Amino acid sequence: MAVEAVAGTTMLMSTETLHSVGGFTADYFIYAEDMDLCFKSLRAGFRNYHVPTAEIAHHGGASSSEQGSSFAAIMMREGLHSYMVLDHGP
Repeated sequence: MAVEAVAGTTMLMSTETLHSVGGFTADYFIYAEDMDLCFKSLRAGFRNYHVPTAEIAHHGGASSSEQGSSFAAIMMREGLHSYMVLDHGP
């Protein structure tokens, strides 16, 4: 099923496609860089798909390992703000 964006932890993209859309934007420290990449791929004419039968093991949380961390909450807001400004205007 075609979707607007997928989580970076579950993303699969060829190197050729990654390079053709300009790769990840360096303006992100953490969070929302996956949304930005998906938006760039849509703008370039590609589609993002959710594959419900796929199984992915993500042993994550290392970037924001503390539950309820104010750092993680602040970085999430900063990342989403950057995404909105960079891809959708101020």
